[in-house]
Amino acid sequence: MLTLDRVVRRGSRDVHSIDLPYAGLQRLGFSLGRGQVGMIAAAPGVGKSALANALAQVVGVPTLYESPDTDAWTMTVRTIAHNSGHPQDYVRMCLEGGHRDDSLDLALWDSRHVQFSFDSYSTAEIKDDVLAYGVIHGAFPELIVVDTLLNVAGTGDDSHTRQGQAMEEFHALAQMTGAHVLVLHHVTGQYDDGDKPVPLGGLVNKLSKLPAQILTLYARDGDVIACPVKNRQGKADPSASMQVRLRFDKERMRFSDGT
Repeated sequence: MLTLDRVVRRGSRDVHSIDLPYAGLQRLGFSLGRGQVGMIAAAPGVGKSALANALAQVVGVPTLYESPDTDAWTMTVRTIAHNSGHPQDYVRMCLEGGHRDDSLDLALWDSRHVQFSFDSYSTAEIKDDVLAYGVIHGAFPELIVVDTLLNVAGTGDDSHTRQGQAMEEFHALAQMTGAHVLVLHHVTGQYDDGDKPVPLGGLVNKLSKLPAQILTLYARDGDVIACPVKNRQGKADPSASMQVRLRFDKERMRFSDGT
């Protein structure tokens, strides 16, 4: 139990959010609240995993990235491409052909604040990873990415209950650790083409109650359009009419501010 003056005295880890590196989202007050759950939702192939990893690399806070949806080799190539600026094809050629390029080693060094887990398929296993991280590092990660909710909560006739329970567990994990837990999620069938804005009601199983921030994505002209449909700390529009263009260099898995 805490009085609010003690919350302030405990400092920035509890009080401040993790700022995002994109001016368009910053202007809307969209950031990742510590001790809260956030969500990025999009159709397959739009770029939600790419954006989540880019954020993890750029914001620079100690991060645990739970990635049962993407294999270790693919994530390695993507991360080196992002941090080095080399196209993914060049990175693969170097890694698979044994070609020496010191910039690839530097790119991996720049990712040392992010630890990945590729084999946790339940909320219990993710919690075990977080506790192990705390024992090893003496502190919990400040950002925990779950990629994706489907992979840890399953599908089937009762997926709504399972995914809802998983979100409740991630909410408790965020409060216990003080981390932001960023959950990647899918959208309903009418938005599965990935080419139109996804409103708040377009999330699979309507899981919008617990997240403090929700960003939906869709693709347009090769870029990614981010729509803050929920944002307790700033501006949002549940209809997805509030939009921020992010330039997406898919070869290098990099995002930057659009016009």
